[in-house]
Amino acid sequence: MIYKNQVNPPAAPSVPAPNPPSTPSFFGSIGPEQLALISNLRQLWMQLAIWSRSLIVSTAASLGDIQMITDRLMYLPNAFAKVLGQYFDPQEADHFRELLQEHISTVVALFAAEKANNDQTVNQETENLYQNANRMADYLGSINSYWNSVQWRNLLYIYIQILLADLVARMTGSYASEIDIFDDLQTQAIALSDYMAQGMLQKFVP
Repeated sequence: MIYKNQVNPPAAPSVPAPNPPSTPSFFGSIGPEQLALISNLRQLWMQLAIWSRSLIVSTAASLGDIQMITDRLMYLPNAFAKVLGQYFDPQEADHFRELLQEHISTVVALFAAEKANNDQTVNQETENLYQNANRMADYLGSINSYWNSVQWRNLLYIYIQILLADLVARMTGSYASEIDIFDDLQTQAIALSDYMAQGMLQKFVP
């Protein structure tokens, strides 16, 4: 399984975690438009987590909705780009869309390989997943001085590790454990969304 042969992710130096925009002091300084941004980003990151978990469940059980779930996941990069495009240059939002598309494509291939017990492909796609996270973190850090690439890398690595743990738990029939892991995945999705929102609000809101 994944943790038996998984490529170890490169260690990222830790930095102090930022205060999420859900703190009372931060919420008190913004208006309805900014609150809508936080809500939209939370919804998008949560959908990424939820539909990724749905893909795990369907892949593990060989259900007939795998392609439909994949298509639903592939809708999300465009939705992210639409939100980011309201603040960043169109080409910046579009590049994030491409990186997120790559993340989803890699996840789909990894899940299928795990179902097929193809350890070689699992390990390669796992490495690809972390490499994509590195590119995403570096890119986001380059387009907003209020985003730190190391912090992005830490947040993305934790998300990936939880996602892979969820996959292993489901594939091995550890259902109670998998439910708890899915809770952690949703919590990490909120951490990602709040860090994204905080950096955008700091950059674009006077």
